[in-house]
Amino acid sequence: MFDKSAHPQKAVNEWAAFSGLMALGAGLRYYQLDRALGGGDENQILLEYMDASFRDIVSTYYAGGHHVFHTVLIRLMTLWFGDENAVAVRFPAFASGILCLWLIYRIALKLSGSVAVARLSLLIAATCPIHIYYSQTARGYSPLMFLSAAAVYAALRLLEPSSRALWGTVLVVCSTLSIYAITTNVYFVFGLAGWILVTHLAPFWKDEFQGSGVSPKRQALWFLGLFLLTAAASYLLYLPMKDQMIAEARNYHLEKFAGASRLAIAANIPLKTLTLIFPGAMAWFLPFLLVGIVWGNTVRRSYRLLPVCVFFLPLLVPLFTGVGGYPRNYLYNLPILVVFLAAGIVKAGEFLGQCVGRKTARTAVAAAIVLVYSAFSLKTVFFKHYPSIQVPSGKLYKEQILEHSGPLDLILIADPKHYLYAMNVFKQNLRAIISVNKFSGIKMAALSPSDVDNAALFDGRSDFPLFRGIFDVKKLAYHDVTAGKKLFSLTDSPAMSVLPEDFEVAAHWLPVSGTGTVSKEAEQKLTGEASLRLDAGDDGDFVVKSPIAYIIRLEKPGFVAFVWAGKPLSSPEEKSQGALFVPSIIARNPDRPGETHQLRLGKVNNGFHFKVPETPERAGSGRWMVESFLGRLPAGNYALNFQLMASAGSSILYDGFRLFAVEAANARE
Repeated sequence: MFDKSAHPQKAVNEWAAFSGLMALGAGLRYYQLDRALGGGDENQILLEYMDASFRDIVSTYYAGGHHVFHTVLIRLMTLWFGDENAVAVRFPAFASGILCLWLIYRIALKLSGSVAVARLSLLIAATCPIHIYYSQTARGYSPLMFLSAAAVYAALRLLEPSSRALWGTVLVVCSTLSIYAITTNVYFVFGLAGWILVTHLAPFWKDEFQGSGVSPKRQALWFLGLFLLTAAASYLLYLPMKDQMIAEARNYHLEKFAGASRLAIAANIPLKTLTLIFPGAMAWFLPFLLVGIVWGNTVRRSYRLLPVCVFFLPLLVPLFTGVGGYPRNYLYNLPILVVFLAAGIVKAGEFLGQCVGRKTARTAVAAAIVLVYSAFSLKTVFFKHYPSIQVPSGKLYKEQILEHSGPLDLILIADPKHYLYAMNVFKQNLRAIISVNKFSGIKMAALSPSDVDNAALFDGRSDFPLFRGIFDVKKLAYHDVTAGKKLFSLTDSPAMSVLPEDFEVAAHWLPVSGTGTVSKEAEQKLTGEASLRLDAGDDGDFVVKSPIAYIIRLEKPGFVAFVWAGKPLSSPEEKSQGALFVPSIIARNPDRPGETHQLRLGKVNNGFHFKVPETPERAGSGRWMVESFLGRLPAGNYALNFQLMASAGSSILYDGFRLFAVEAANARE
C-alpha cells in the first residue's frame, strides 16, 4: 500500500497519516461500545434470537429486523462471551466499521489514484456520525456497509490485470453476504451490476477497457455470470424462510407504503438517504459531492458513473413496484459518496489554487474545507450522537431486580426497552416455576404507579390494559431499582397451584371440533413422564377440551398465571411462531350455572422468545417455546376448562402446564 523503495520518508509519512486516521476512527467507535445493550432496535433482535439455535436463525424470519448473517455473528459472540457482554455482542458491527474505513481508503486510491483523496476520504468516513453509530450498535448496517465496500473494491480489482478467480470469488461472497445481512441490499448489487454493464457496453466508456487483454463485451459477460451466481446463492440462503419473509412483507412492510404514489416514494429516498449520511450543517458540503462526480479526477472516466448508478438505479424498484425501504437500507452508498465528496473537495482546492496562482494553495484549501467539515461532524458526534445513546447500567438494573424479587416470581417489564437485562432473571424464574410447580407472586418493573395501571399485554391480536382499575396503585409496595425505575409487587398473598404434575397428559381430552388424535409422547418431553401430542386431520382445525378438577376461590380480585411449553412438529408454518396456538381457559362460576366466559390472556413480556432444549443430551432434538400468560378474575369461585388447538394437518406437543391463582395486592373492592 505504501511504496517504501522509491520514497522512504514519503512512505513513512503516508503510513503515519493513515495510522493516525484509522486510530481516530477506531477511538470514536470504541467510545461507549460497552454501554448497556438494548438501544437502536438491538432489543428486537437480541430478544428474538439470543437463545435461538443456529437452525432457527437461518430458517425463521419473525420480523424484518432479522439481519440473518449478522444475527449468526451475534449468536457466536453470545455463545463465546455471554449474552450480557456488550462489547462482544457489538464486536461484529465494530470490526465491520473499522474494516470499512480501510476499504474506503483503498477504494479512493483505486478510483482517483490520489493519496490526498484517499486521506480526505478516510477522515470524512472516520468522523461520519451515522457510520460511527452503526459501528457501535448491534445491527446489520455496519456489516452491510463493509460488505458493500468490499464488493466495490473487488469489482475495481477485476477491472485491472489481476487474479480473476480470487476477486471474482470475493465479489460473489461479499455481495451474497451483504444480501444475507440485509435483504434489501439486493438494490446495491443491482446498481453495481448496472454500472458494470453500462460502462462495458456503452461506446463512450467501453473503449477504456480495450487494453485490459479482454474485450469489454466478454468482461461484461463474466461480470454477469458473477452477479447471477450471487442471485442464485442469495436465493438458496433465504429459501428456508422465503414464505415467512413474504408474509412479513405483506402483513407489515407493504402496509407502510399503502396510499403513497410510486413517484413520491422513489423521490423521497435520495433526500432522506443524503440527510442520513450528511446531517445538519454537513449538508452544506453536498455541492462538493456533485463536483467530485462531474469533475473529480478519476483513473477512468467511467468511474464517475459508479455513484450515479449505485445511487439511482435502485430507485427503479420503488418507481415500478411502489415498495421502498428505510433510508438506512441505502447506507451501502456511504463508502462511494464519501470518496467522491473527498474528490470534489480536492478538485475545488485545485481550482481555487489556480485562481490565486499558487499550487501550494490547493492543498491548504482542500485541507481547510475538510477540516471544517470534520469539525461539524465531530460536533454532531460529541454533542448529539454520544448523549443520545447513553443509557443507565443494565447490569446494575439486573442486580437490583434480583435483589428485590424471589426465584419463583413472575417478572413483568412495563417498557420493552428495558427487557434485556431483566430477561435472564425472567428466564431463570420461568425454569424454576416449571421445574417445581410453585409460584410466589407477580412483580412489575415500571417508572410509576400509573405505568402499572396502564401496562398493556398482548392477547395475540391486540394489546389490552390487564391491570387497569384493579389496584389502588398509590398503595402498591415497591423497591427502587435504577434510573428512576421501580419494582412493584402486584400480589401479596400466597398463590394457589391449580394443576398437578403431568396434568396435560393425565387429563381426559374431549374433541370439540375437527378430527385428529390425542396421545402421549414419551420420547419428546420437557418435564414429567411425557408430553401431550395433538395430531390434526387435514379437514380442519382440531380443538379439544378438558376440565380442571379444582375450584378457585378468590376473596378479592386477582389473577391466573399460566406457564406452559409447546413445540410444533409439522405444519405449513412449522418454523414460525404461528404454528403454536395459545391454550384457552374457559371460566364458569359454580354458583351461577350456565354462565361461562373465556379468559382474556395476555402474554408476559411480549416480544421475548424463550426456547429451551428438552435436556442437555437431547439439545439437538428440537427446542420448546416456553410461554407465560396472565388473566384477570373478579372475586368469586371458579371452575376452569382448558381448550387446545392444532391447525389442520399439523402436529403439536404441549408440556409443562402450570396454572396458579393469586389475589391482587391492594385490590379495589
